[in-house]
Amino acid sequence: MEFWSTILLSFFIKNEIRPTGRKRLYLDLYSCKIKKIAQSKGFIINMEVFTEFRLVFIVILAILGIFLILSLIPKGRNVVVTFFSVLTVSITHLFIATSLLVTENFFLDSYNLDGDAITFYLYLGIVVLAIVNPIVYKVRNKRSKRNSYSFR
Repeated sequence: MEFWSTILLSFFIKNEIRPTGRKRLYLDLYSCKIKKIAQSKGFIINMEVFTEFRLVFIVILAILGIFLILSLIPKGRNVVVTFFSVLTVSITHLFIATSLLVTENFFLDSYNLDGDAITFYLYLGIVVLAIVNPIVYKVRNKRSKRNSYSFR
């Protein structure tokens, strides 16, 4: 039985036939069973992984990392980074990363590909930095007194 299901699955994969309804459920159950059997016997299953958006996630994470470093520097007379700019960059980059992750999941679902765990971890890092950046800026750059004067 396993042999014939393997041949049927390979025929569907080679000819890119996408069954619908009960046939699809039946085939999905057998593909899961075949995958488990192949993994238990030590066969290597080549699954395509979609990693096209990984570079974009890395760039977004790097930009948020730069803003974290800039928000750690206490503001002096020449203010380069303000709270509004940190908050705006954090929110927009979080929105871009979320929409990119949703788009990637649409691609994965439509082409029956596997997702990339590294991309998901990059997204989690973006979420953490987008939340931490405004908090760090406010904590690091708050005034100690209400009306503090500097006599320099």
